[in-house]
Amino acid sequence: MRQKCFMLCPTNVPELSKHRPARFRHIRNNTLKALAVTTLNRTAILPEAATLAEQGMPNFEAVGWTALLGPAGLAPETIGPINRIVNEFLVSDEGKSALLNFGMEPLGGTPEDLAGFMASELTKWRPVAEKLTPE
Repeated sequence: MRQKCFMLCPTNVPELSKHRPARFRHIRNNTLKALAVTTLNRTAILPEAATLAEQGMPNFEAVGWTALLGPAGLAPETIGPINRIVNEFLVSDEGKSALLNFGMEPLGGTPEDLAGFMASELTKWRPVAEKLTPE
C-alpha cells in the first residue's frame, strides 16, 4: 500500500488503508482525492464524494461495520439494557462525535436488526469468499 500511496499523495501517508482518520485528514488538506464512497448513499463524513452508484455502478455497496456481540444464549434481560445504553450513546452528540472522529457513522438498532443485517452480509459476500478459497 505504501508504494501505491506514494503515487496518490505528494506526501508520505503510512498505512493509509488502515487508518480512516488519516485518510480524511489528507482529503480535507487536498493531498488525497476521494474518488468515491462504497456506500449506497453519500456519507456525512465525506458528503462531497459521490457514490459508485452515482458513477455508473448501480447497487454497489461494500461497507465495513462493527457490532457488539455476546455469547450465544445470552438472556434477553441482559441484552435489552445493554442494547438501550449503546443506542442512547450512538444518538448522543458525544457518541456521534466520537465515532465520526474514527471515520464511522453511528447506526444503532435492535438485536433483530443486527441479525438481519449480518445474514444479508453473509448472503452477499459468501460467493466472493468461495471464489477466493483455493480448492
